[in-house]
Amino acid sequence: MCVNTLLECQCGQSSANIMNKNNILPIEVIDALYCPKCSPDIDFDPNNMVHDNGWVISFDMDVAAQHLGRCGIALPELTPSAIFDQGYSSWNGFSPTELQDSYEAKQKLAVLGKTDLKAYMEAMKDWGKNRSQHLRAEGWRKARFV
Repeated sequence: MCVNTLLECQCGQSSANIMNKNNILPIEVIDALYCPKCSPDIDFDPNNMVHDNGWVISFDMDVAAQHLGRCGIALPELTPSAIFDQGYSSWNGFSPTELQDSYEAKQKLAVLGKTDLKAYMEAMKDWGKNRSQHLRAEGWRKARFV
């Protein structure tokens, strides 16, 4: 079982849903989270940070190495990109706000389900297909792999 954690960015104006694959890494592996409003003010360090569509996650690479090593996980190269892209500490979904965004979109479609089940099923199918294409077009890292 994995736990979703809602982390606030450094400026406090945004938050992101974070999921750590199989709970191998603790949430403390994330030193800091920067949203598109506060990320321009930082000195990006590729040795401990990953950039995704304006958001930046700063990882504690020592914590990552310690916990992955304890579990016998040897990544070919322990980098922030490997941690993020392989899901060891990443968004819960394709983007930091996908849980809420998906919930809101599905709530709108649910109204249709009460009146026309066939149209609702078709709309849900289209939403699923279009969602990943839309997120990929927006530039989200995890959407590249779908």
